[in-house]
Amino acid sequence: MKICQSCKATFAIEPDDFTFYEKSRSSAVAMPLCRAQLRLAFKNERSYYKRPCDKCKRDVVSMYSPNKPYTVWCYECWFAG
Repeated sequence: MKICQSCKATFAIEPDDFTFYEKSRSSAVAMPLCRAQLRLAFKNERSYYKRPCDKCKRDVVSMYSPNKPYTVWCYECWFAG
C-alpha cells in the first residue's frame, strides 16, 4: 500500500503496474484518480470554437480555433475513416 501525496489516501499498486514503473523509472506517488485529475487540469474544456470539418466542410464545435494548424474532423468523418 502507498499513500497518495495529493489526497493522503492509501492505494494499492497492482502487480502489472510494477513493470510500468520499473520501465519508466518513476515512483507511484499519487493514486490513479489524482493523476487523472492532474492530467485533465491542463485540458482546454472552457473555450470552444465553431470551425469547418477539414474533410466534409460542415461546421463542428472544436477545442481548436480555426487559425490553429490542427486537422479537425466531425464525428461522422472520423469514424468513416
